[in-house]
Amino acid sequence: MVRWLVIAAALLLVLLLPFRIPYTIKTIAKVQPRREWLVVRAEDGQISTHLWNHQSATLERVTVTQMLRGDATEFQILPGVLGSAEVAEGDTIAILHSADLVQAIAALQGDLTAARGSLLALSTGEKLPMIEEAQHQIEHAVVMAQEQKRVAERLAELHARQLVPFQEYELALATQQAFEANIAVARSRLASIQTGAKKEEIAAMEAQIAALEKELAALQQKAEGYLLRSPLSGTRIQHFASDTLLAVAETGSCILTMPVRARDRSLLIGGEEVTIRASESRISRKGSVVFINPMLELLNGEQVFWVVARLEQPTGLISGLFVPCELKCKSLSKWQYLQRFME
Repeated sequence: MVRWLVIAAALLLVLLLPFRIPYTIKTIAKVQPRREWLVVRAEDGQISTHLWNHQSATLERVTVTQMLRGDATEFQILPGVLGSAEVAEGDTIAILHSADLVQAIAALQGDLTAARGSLLALSTGEKLPMIEEAQHQIEHAVVMAQEQKRVAERLAELHARQLVPFQEYELALATQQAFEANIAVARSRLASIQTGAKKEEIAAMEAQIAALEKELAALQQKAEGYLLRSPLSGTRIQHFASDTLLAVAETGSCILTMPVRARDRSLLIGGEEVTIRASESRISRKGSVVFINPMLELLNGEQVFWVVARLEQPTGLISGLFVPCELKCKSLSKWQYLQRFME
């Protein structure tokens, strides 16, 4: 009788003391790479790459290499990639050769070189002979004008003494003015030659060069897309889908995808510690919750939601492996713990 009283007193004391009980959720998680990069060949022969983020369940990036119609192309995975299991970020994985694209780039480069040469000729060109000729014309016009000026001055003196008619003096004066006008015309021609082409001609050539440069940059960017570079560091893995040419799984981190019963949803807020326990209860890895899917699903007749945890440097964990996990939740009150214990 006394023993039962002691037990009842102890239970009452436990219930009355103000403390909370730590609580963990045990479940099974699937190991997956955080990100995965796939090189895929479509039915029409187009090559595309897909960067999957399993942590957020999203497709981060898709690139599609669109071939020119009738273009002869060759897709080649580099031998160094096939001979190694490890891939570094930025490594060139494969090359897509296109004869038509190479030819188009070469033709544009030739047109651009020719256009730049034309602009140089319009701006500064080889115009030394023309400049010298214009200078000689100015000198000749000056000599002729000076000679005619002297003739006009003599006729003016003779006319003053009434030795020549006024009409002869007037004709000499008009000729002098014409020679002086020739000087102005020759000087204007020299200035035009030294200045170069009209501004409109230079502007048109510059616009043509800019258009060629943009077209060439677009083709070079397309050619850059024909070099497939890995966006992540990881391990080359085997996919058995016939359309998948290559797959790389990130090795710097991995994720754990695990089901949790719907009744435990209120215990998780994100950031909880996740522990992978190997055999004999030894701790092998620790991570934290990074995503909680708010949608419920039915698994083995019970409603669950999916939780995603992230682990850094997951050495020894293989993609696709199922491992036992524990989620460290917020502590429960004694009544909450007793209620869950009795369920």
